[in-house]
Amino acid sequence: MKNEINITRPFGPTLLQVELPKNIIDDLNKDCEEISAGKHKKVDWAPHLAGRVQEEYLMSDPVLAKHINFFIHMAGRYAFPDEAAFDKAIKDHEIAFQSGWYVRQNTNDFNSTHHHTNCNISCVGYLKLPEDIEEHWAEEQKDHNPSAGAIEFSYGVSGFNCPNILKYKPEVGKFFMFPHFLDHRVYPFKSKYPYPDPKGERRSFSINIIITKNDHQADLDARKNKK
Repeated sequence: MKNEINITRPFGPTLLQVELPKNIIDDLNKDCEEISAGKHKKVDWAPHLAGRVQEEYLMSDPVLAKHINFFIHMAGRYAFPDEAAFDKAIKDHEIAFQSGWYVRQNTNDFNSTHHHTNCNISCVGYLKLPEDIEEHWAEEQKDHNPSAGAIEFSYGVSGFNCPNILKYKPEVGKFFMFPHFLDHRVYPFKSKYPYPDPKGERRSFSINIIITKNDHQADLDARKNKK
């Protein structure tokens, strides 16, 4: 993988950032639009999510099959950042895809504070932004830090010289991995292009991943613990 991986621990939990390859961005956007147009089965994912969003549905199987290796590899790099031990760690563990879905947000849509369940690693990536989002960020910058459409991670309690909140403006191609228990939320935004005008859409996707020790390694660990 040529993509530069940035792994940080800003307040404890590990956060991975990487730029998505253009072909993945293009394929996911195409898949999302084909699902919306009825070319693939549409599975509504809104009941599983925390906020108020116009459209949320599962990714299609073909696009997942095409790009799953990228996300599995990134999950391995996230979980086992020590390059010297990476190959052995990968052999000793199973990394499996749990679920993946698109989030199509429009004016005033939001996702309230939540975390993900039934997985170890959660991910979010950005595919599309409202055409006028820069105008709103510039307006907000006049009196406060821009938050329109931003994602905010939070952990623990803030204190002196110890912030517990990290906020990012979305950028097309930006991709994050983080532990499933990490609370996060998405701020609402406004656009002069109301739903269903595609020029006013903030489009992202999320993926949940499960990592477990394979049967052989789990058996070895169990034997060691008995000694």
